[in-house]
Order: sequence, then C-alpha cells, then structure tokens
Amino acid sequence: MALRKTLISIYLKSGDTERAHDELNKLVSQRPNDPSLLSLTGEVALASGDVEEASKSFEKALSANPDDANARLRLGQARYF
Repeated sequence: MALRKTLISIYLKSGDTERAHDELNKLVSQRPNDPSLLSLTGEVALASGDVEEASKSFEKALSANPDDANARLRLGQARYF
C-alpha cells in the first residue's frame, strides 16, 4: 500500500490527477474505511477541482479518525474555496 500511496503522491505533484484517481480507486476498493485513504481521496479531489467531493472525503476521514489534524485543516481549506 505504501508504494501505491507514493505513486499517487507523485501523480498529484506532477498534475496527473486522473492517474492519481485511478490508482487511489484501486486502494480504496480494498480498504474503503481507511482514514489515510479517505484523506488522500480528498487531496485528489481538491487537486481535480472537485471541492464538494474533497469536503465529503475529509469529513469521512475525520469520522474515522477525529484526531487527524491534517484532514481537519484540509476540510477547512476545501470549504473556503
């Protein structure tokens, strides 16, 4: 899983959100309630310009892990945009 998450991050940094989304879907199908994957789903959605989906993903990440400060921060940023 760590290698796929790294690959997703590389795709995001290079601006290839479609490939990031495709790789992420493979992971999420295996672990749909993983807080780190839910947060990463929010990151991919934000990078794609889908603020509504990003907000939903960060909210789910916080439901799974209320102590995730990064998800809380990114949710606030998504709501601001």
